[in-house]
Amino acid sequence: MVYFWYAFLFFIGAAIGSFLNVLAVRYDPGKKILTRDIFLGRSHCVHCGKVLRWYELFPIFSYLIQRGKCLSCGASLSFQYFVAELIAGAILVFFTWHFYKFFNLADIISQGGNIGPYYIFLCVWILVAYGLLLMSLIDFRLKIIPDQINVFLLVLGAALVALKYFYSFTNTSFLGKYSLLFNISAQPLLSHFLAAIFGLFLFGLIVVLSRGRGMGIGDVKLAGALGLLLGLPDIVFSFFSSFIIGAIVGVFLLLLGKKSLKDAVPFGPFLALGVFLTIFWGENLLDYYFSLFQFLTY
Repeated sequence: MVYFWYAFLFFIGAAIGSFLNVLAVRYDPGKKILTRDIFLGRSHCVHCGKVLRWYELFPIFSYLIQRGKCLSCGASLSFQYFVAELIAGAILVFFTWHFYKFFNLADIISQGGNIGPYYIFLCVWILVAYGLLLMSLIDFRLKIIPDQINVFLLVLGAALVALKYFYSFTNTSFLGKYSLLFNISAQPLLSHFLAAIFGLFLFGLIVVLSRGRGMGIGDVKLAGALGLLLGLPDIVFSFFSSFIIGAIVGVFLLLLGKKSLKDAVPFGPFLALGVFLTIFWGENLLDYYFSLFQFLTY
């Protein structure tokens, strides 16, 4: 029964991913993300323009059955459709699984506790994850981060802080015991406010020092929104992870000759990866990091 439930969640998530990918592909920087034409427009092949039939719209499966090609004209479909649907499906499954363990909901349910706030907490983070996925798809294609997405994430951050404050969540840091390094981690208002300021200051400084070549204003706004969402010390680990991943990918692209030092690389997807890394593996990675120092002492 549990596996059936997760399979159902994956399919729903993949369908959401299909919709998000359509929004990303049709997004026009001069317009809103959700317009009537985009929301109600029929899906069609970008090559021949033929409207897709219902059996061509099943997430993941349609792409595999059609072997990544349009049934009408035979043109290759973008692999992005498959990847976006796969990631979106995984988001719904793994976020549900992870937060169930993170809050130890099995014990809370068995004790007859109120699990409503925890489910709201989960829903907020799922919305954050899908917002970051949409942002990454748009930033990867156009190298811009829409203000609407940053505002959306900012509102979710404010909702998260309010949820922690009114329901007295003691410690929701994804870094576990390492959050104790910051005494303010248990004070949601202060922790999240300072994290937002830290994000704005750090990325704003990068924009100023690089004269806009290293980062864009959209990255600065996103950093502030992520700071409000994660709080301290999680945002520090998230940013650090983003820079490490971005540097590794950048060097790899340079060695392959895919990019030069003058080429711009969208940083939004790396910020999203940093958030996911913090949520799922933050504490484990820090455990491994500090274990290296113990090894060196022998």
